[in-house]
Amino acid sequence: MLDELVIIHSKRAADKQPLRLPLGLQWNTCLRQIAILNRAELGLTRNLITSGQEVYRAHEAYEFLLQIVCGLHSPIVGETEVMGQFREFSLRTEFPTTAWGHFLRQFTNDLLTDAKRIRHQHFRSSGSQSYGSLARRSLKQLSSVTFLGAGQLTKDMLPWLLEHHDVTVANRNLPNAAALRETYPQIKITDLQSETADAGEAALIVAAPLSAEQVAQWVARQSTRFVKILDLRGESATDPLTLTGEVIDLQAFFALLNEERQRAQELAQTAELEIARLAERHLRQMQCRPFGWEDLCA
Repeated sequence: MLDELVIIHSKRAADKQPLRLPLGLQWNTCLRQIAILNRAELGLTRNLITSGQEVYRAHEAYEFLLQIVCGLHSPIVGETEVMGQFREFSLRTEFPTTAWGHFLRQFTNDLLTDAKRIRHQHFRSSGSQSYGSLARRSLKQLSSVTFLGAGQLTKDMLPWLLEHHDVTVANRNLPNAAALRETYPQIKITDLQSETADAGEAALIVAAPLSAEQVAQWVARQSTRFVKILDLRGESATDPLTLTGEVIDLQAFFALLNEERQRAQELAQTAELEIARLAERHLRQMQCRPFGWEDLCA
């Protein structure tokens, strides 16, 4: 039945509700919507397909959907969240009690199995491709992290660090830092005039427009020893920090980030080749077995 498979894909606009087709299965994420149909259902819904939608058939539909689930079309290449979303979709979907429904159930299971194998082979050590994930990787040996600043950069990085670190946010405007605690109640907050609780050895992320002298004065008032510092100020190259811990400035941090992203792209290319090989294998199975995949589990 693989030759009956049709995938309709379209990217989602943030301000629009997903299009609901009257037939087929619908999988919606924050970035895209995917309808899974057969050829007969496609004929009944063809008038609803717009020019902005992509249509894939048979083994090409399998190949495209496997690329999606493996994270090859995600903003962060190789990320795992989309695979978890597809797993949730497959678990909560009520498949039709027909031969086609049986095929779809087996198809989603097989696709997740293939995705898991590809991720293990190609993305097991794909590294970090965002500020937050790279910071988490760089600071993994330290259990405590303090942010200087409570702006957007801190907001973006917090979710990556809270699971494995005790986090303190120090900010000159205490209400702004306090607002973060509404979303992340586990963080500690303080102003720049106060001393943070002694955390022994910790990491410091400078994410506020402070001068190097202001940062040094603040650090001098703390009993915590900051042994690793991520200096993410825009002026970190022209106004460098001179602290006793290891300092990684913004330029060096960007270089690490670019290395990880380049490495992820190279891994993605090898994963695409493996996905294409699997698609060809399923095509050969379809040609040798006229009833497609369902006869494998009959």
